[in-house]
Amino acid sequence: MNRLITLTLLQVSFILSTVSGQGMVDQPYASKEDSIKAEIINRKKEIAAALANVKVEYMLVNAANNQFGYFILLDGQIYIEQKTIPAIQGMHGFHSKEEAVRVAQLVIEKLKQGEVPPAVTSEDLAALRITLPSEEN
Repeated sequence: MNRLITLTLLQVSFILSTVSGQGMVDQPYASKEDSIKAEIINRKKEIAAALANVKVEYMLVNAANNQFGYFILLDGQIYIEQKTIPAIQGMHGFHSKEEAVRVAQLVIEKLKQGEVPPAVTSEDLAALRITLPSEEN
């Protein structure tokens, strides 16, 4: 649980320092944008290092209408509860368990790379060949 708190604090610290412009790396950069990019890279490394000692796993769950979702667990504690397909409008679960697994594994990979929160894009869904609601019929 302490690791989960540490991860959450790193996430909050990252958001606050990036938005406020404080806590930036004390190195000369061509622009403030370069400084922010460097800070993001450093924070991702910190988060990835914190997660290196955390057991990160997924658990499949049933969703409405015979669909599926997943939970992402950090040291056995639910960190993400995802019963709908991310990055699309509406409340649609995954068409199959296999599709839910592919996205859960992508989310875990993004977390391990320090991406917090681990955003899933429509491009990610297309690359993983996820069936979208309009494609189910």
